[in-house]
Amino acid sequence: MHCEMGVSRSSTVVIAYRMVALHETLREAYDRTKECRAVISPNKGFFAVLVELEKKRNDGKSTMTFDDFYTVVKMKEELTPYIEMGLIDEQQIAEAL
Repeated sequence: MHCEMGVSRSSTVVIAYRMVALHETLREAYDRTKECRAVISPNKGFFAVLVELEKKRNDGKSTMTFDDFYTVVKMKEELTPYIEMGLIDEQQIAEAL
């Protein structure tokens, strides 16, 4: 699956597919998709759809909120200069989370 940048739209479709076809939670689908393509970042609207999809499939419960997602994105943005300097890498960030 690929859109122009492969960041928001296509990642949302892949995450939704994993949730439905592979019976993964939103958190599992997001984390596994992120492992394969580190730059994924569903926009707020798309993320809300994923949360609603999970709630429909999971008795109104979701394993991930937009605040969880936003915290990870914001942390990565703040650490980008250190990544670019080679002081840390994305794998270290993923392991810390």
